[in-house]
Order: sequence, then structure tokens, then C-alpha cells
Amino acid sequence: MVRSMKIKYCPKCGENLSEDARFCMFCGEQIIDHQEEIEDHTFESKRSLVSDEKKNVDEEDTVQVEQETDHKDEVSSWNDDIQSIVREFENSVCKIILSSVYESPFPLGVAKTISILKGTKSTFAIKYELYELDTFSMLTMFTREQLKIIIETLMEMDLLEIKYVSDYGNMPTLQITEDGRNFVVGKHEVNIQFLEQFMDDKVILLDSTDKELYEELRVIRYELAKEEDIPAYHIANDNTLRRLAKNKPEDENSLLSIKGIGEKFIEKYSHHFRSVINEHRNKIENE
Repeated sequence: MVRSMKIKYCPKCGENLSEDARFCMFCGEQIIDHQEEIEDHTFESKRSLVSDEKKNVDEEDTVQVEQETDHKDEVSSWNDDIQSIVREFENSVCKIILSSVYESPFPLGVAKTISILKGTKSTFAIKYELYELDTFSMLTMFTREQLKIIIETLMEMDLLEIKYVSDYGNMPTLQITEDGRNFVVGKHEVNIQFLEQFMDDKVILLDSTDKELYEELRVIRYELAKEEDIPAYHIANDNTLRRLAKNKPEDENSLLSIKGIGEKFIEKYSHHFRSVINEHRNKIENE
């Protein structure tokens, strides 16, 4: 096979030269240094190109890292702001409760105070025009149990106290303390936290067996709701059903420990749901 020859050109006279020529046979010009210069220049160009590309990649990585760092700093700052907002909200709720106790025309117990905050339009509230109070129905978003917990927290922190009023047959009534009044007007600081215990942020994850039971519980809930002509969630919401499917309570006591299950549910629906749970448990055990 004939090997193809690369052709060089003399940089001085332009004549064609053989590949291995070191001098021009026509004018005597030395050409090897020129060729090496070209090769060196080509190598340096390639190396410079690679270096530039690496530099660009490094700069892009640096920008990305800086952006990620900035985002983390922003999130951290945002989380601090959220916590501050939560604390302010908790303080505001407590001040509303204390103000309700203070503005009441006569001493009231815990239950009546909660009724005012919930905006209960009872005969008692109408008779004594308690609906005219500024705090009437201001905390309807909380349940009675939650408001009771907050009031108990205020008593523990000496912002509220119980006093027995002889005019009402030694009935226990709520009274705002000196610290409570100072807290409302910003002269006394306390760290009050109650929202966290009300939050339901835990996700109930179900395995394949749990999911099967969950669907069976949804069926029985649908049938009972259809029979009574009521919305299904009036019997139990989906989260309650997920807890039942996960925990599989065996008796009424364990059933009552499930969040969302109360005495009314036990009385009306307990045997229906326990039957489904027991059948599912027996089926699994016999497989």
C-alpha cells in the first residue's frame, strides 16, 4: 500500500515540499521551526480553549453554589419570620381571651367565657346582652377544648386566676390578674406557646394491607352515610379512617384513643367499624 504524503509549503517561496523536509530545496529556507511553531500554536490554542471552557464551567458552578447559599439564607430568614408571626398570633389570641374576661359586665366561669369567644347566641348571652362585647365570637376558629387548654395555660402563667364569688353560690369564676392586665398593654412579657399541640401535621402512611382496610372502612362509612342521608365526613373524616386502618383498635377503649373518635361515634357506629376491622384482621391472620 502506498502511504500518502503530506505536503508542506515553503513559507518564503511557496514551493511544495515533502513531509519530512527541513530545508526548502528551492530557496534554502529552513522550515522546521515554522512548522513546529504552527503545531505549538495549535496546541496552545486547544489548551487555551479547554482552559476557557473549564473556567466557564467553574464560574457557572460558583454562581450555582452562591445561588443555593443565598436561597438557604433566605429560607432560614423566612423560617425565623414565620416563628415570629406564630408567636405574635399566640400572644394576640391570649390578649383577646384576657380582654374578654376583663370586659365582662360580671364574673363568668370558664364555660361561659368560652361561649362568648365562640359567639354562642344562647338565651343567657341574649338576656344579658353579652353579644355586645367586643370579644364576642372573635375566636370561632378554635374548638371549645382548645380554648379551654389556652385558658388553663393562662392560669398556669398567672395571667388568669379562679375566684369563688359568694354572690353566685361560690361559683368559680375567671379573673384577670395584675400580670394579665400588664401583658395585655405590653408591660409584661411571657412566652406563651399552644398552637403546636393543636397542629395535626403528621402524615399517616399506610402499607398495602392498611390501604386495603382503609378502602373497606370507606365503604362502610359510605353505606352508613347513605342510610342516614348525611355527608360521609359527619361520621368520620378520611384522616380518622387512616388512623383506624393503621392502628386497628380491638376494643372501645383503644377506639376512643384514636383522634377524631368520640362518644357519639362509639354509641352509633363503633360496632360497624370494629366488625370490618376484626374481619380484616382475621383474614390477614389466616393467610
